[in-house]
Amino acid sequence: MFTETRLVIRAPVEAIVAKLQGPWTWWREGQYRNRVERLDGTIQYEHFPLRFMIHVDSTMYPPLPLDREGVRIRIEILDYMSGTLYFDVLPRLDGASEFCSRFAGVRVTGPFRFLPYNGYVAARIHLLAERGDFPYPRGTGFAGLIDELEGHARAST
Repeated sequence: MFTETRLVIRAPVEAIVAKLQGPWTWWREGQYRNRVERLDGTIQYEHFPLRFMIHVDSTMYPPLPLDREGVRIRIEILDYMSGTLYFDVLPRLDGASEFCSRFAGVRVTGPFRFLPYNGYVAARIHLLAERGDFPYPRGTGFAGLIDELEGHARAST
């Protein structure tokens, strides 16, 4: 599956990258645990995007510089879903940042892989959750990141 969520956050690139690399206390309803920072700069952690229903092991790599003083963070995920995800953060002239979250060839590999249309269903749920609109549990996505950085939940996805 290939998905993309884009939004503008009224915060500088460095602040967004710090929140992404730090403990995901902003991540509202999802669970995040067993964080380990490695000497090579990678960060490993487990997360449960829909509380206990979905489990993902993640390895976050150190930020890579992009043109225009932007940053890319690559994350490899395993377990219920496997593949690569990217966070790109680019500065804007008004002091805000463009934020893009991409699933780049992620596939359903866990117990739900046998369901019909599993990639389609997973992509729809993923995009709703990132937006904060998935009904159960509501608010797992980037709304909490925006709240912490801007002080309220306003995003255009």
